[in-house]
Amino acid sequence: RAEVRVKHLKELVAIHRAELQEQCGVRIPVSHPIFRLQVRHSEWLINHLRRTSTEASRKLTPYTMHTGRSPRWWVRRFGSPVLARGKDDAATIANRRFARGFYVGTQPNGDVVVLRESGNIETTVEARDETVVQGQEPETIARLQQALRSMSSHQGGPTPGCAVCQGSKTVRQHSEACNRRPQPEPPL
Repeated sequence: RAEVRVKHLKELVAIHRAELQEQCGVRIPVSHPIFRLQVRHSEWLINHLRRTSTEASRKLTPYTMHTGRSPRWWVRRFGSPVLARGKDDAATIANRRFARGFYVGTQPNGDVVVLRESGNIETTVEARDETVVQGQEPETIARLQQALRSMSSHQGGPTPGCAVCQGSKTVRQHSEACNRRPQPEPPL
């Protein structure tokens, strides 16, 4: 039973990885930080959406069997462009703006996990699909590639003095020193 679940997880992770590689047109190594999010997202899908065959009359998801509730969460294709509001407690809801990012999962509480163009990962309760107008696909792909590059260049932790690395909600670009930082390996 456990072997079957692991096999299903590996298959789903491989599918997500292949789709993301096809979407952005580059090879993504398993050492890339996005791989961890793909595993987490795949496991979430198995727990919340895949129905089990344990009961012949009622096929339920593991989440439904455990809680008695049906999952009702926002799920999109891994890496799809989204507009999301950050969780900034200091700002009022009216002042927060939607910012671009890419869908990389859903938390158990229903929060959406977003990869920002800066390479940072954020969770939000408010997100929606970003409409990509025909002809803008190359620009969207370039934004995803940049987000993946930025994400992998910060594997060693935050750069001292970089507002984005320190978690600023207002600054969207990494500092010059942060961008010049040597990378451990080619990210993509």
